[in-house]
Amino acid sequence: MDKKIIDMIKKAEFLYDSSLISENMLGNSENMIFEMNKNEVPIIIRISKNTDANKAHTDFELKWLSNLSKEVSQVVKPLHSINSNLYEDIECHGSTYIISAFEKAKGKLVDPRNSKEWHEGLFENLGQIMGRIHNHAKEYQDHRSDQYIFTWENDIFFRPEYDFIEDDALDLVWYDTLNKLGNLPISKESYGIIHNDLHHLNFFVDGENIKIFDFDGCRYGWYFYDLVLTMYHMIFTPPHKEQDHLNTFAEKFMVAFLKGYIQHKSLDVTWLDTLDLFLKYRRLCSYRFVMHLSRKSGCDKYRPYCKWLRNEIIKDQAFVSLDINKIKRLLKLEADK
Repeated sequence: MDKKIIDMIKKAEFLYDSSLISENMLGNSENMIFEMNKNEVPIIIRISKNTDANKAHTDFELKWLSNLSKEVSQVVKPLHSINSNLYEDIECHGSTYIISAFEKAKGKLVDPRNSKEWHEGLFENLGQIMGRIHNHAKEYQDHRSDQYIFTWENDIFFRPEYDFIEDDALDLVWYDTLNKLGNLPISKESYGIIHNDLHHLNFFVDGENIKIFDFDGCRYGWYFYDLVLTMYHMIFTPPHKEQDHLNTFAEKFMVAFLKGYIQHKSLDVTWLDTLDLFLKYRRLCSYRFVMHLSRKSGCDKYRPYCKWLRNEIIKDQAFVSLDINKIKRLLKLEADK
């Protein structure tokens, strides 16, 4: 292990009165994630680059998660350092970093290829948790100035390094989509803090219990977009090789997820009419992200996917084909029960 990382870990061990369990980093994010032992209980340590933007968002994220975890037991809670802080700044080898800690969720990742784990009951439970999160976000956002800072249009996909390079056709679709999003209504019932990255690698299952983690992408956005984004991720897990199978799974997932969601958070069914718009936006974001990876790595392995995705976007091919009116009727029946 690099000496710089070793020294950062030693500082983390001191600040959180813990000891490293394994030198292997967890996850695949830009952050450094390690598992440590604190009083015979495993915890997660996250080490991030200390920039003004990262520090501001870390403060926003951890205050929100600290508040949320008191009300919604299915999300991990952040831990305080020996100085009673939610995060710490450290200096190491001439650079500065942000260290934060979280409880480690019990259980394991779900296996999408195992029908005993990957089923409508799981999707409904996840929907219930997201409903509780959004319902709590409604009250949390009152009078908060950060709702004008950590907004959907300040997501990573808007950074210069994610821009399209001399692609007028995609630029046209991108700005047209942003314009349509900008015209969507914003209200306490429809817009607030969202997870912004809930997929099968960001929660653990322990029997019937689910624990959601990885809130470092959280920000203000439309609640329905959070639902659509989760569906977008789940459709690719596992991949559906035929469009008919993809459509069938998408309907099955969306009905179960929304059935759970409306048990804790009301949903105006007219938001279902924005499904295609949000999916188009997410595909554009995915394209920008993968193109950024391709340029950054200089690797050609992303080119076939990027070429295919660009053609899908330009041709305005529907990502999935769902009977929206059917889903509306099913949700109304559930809401009337």
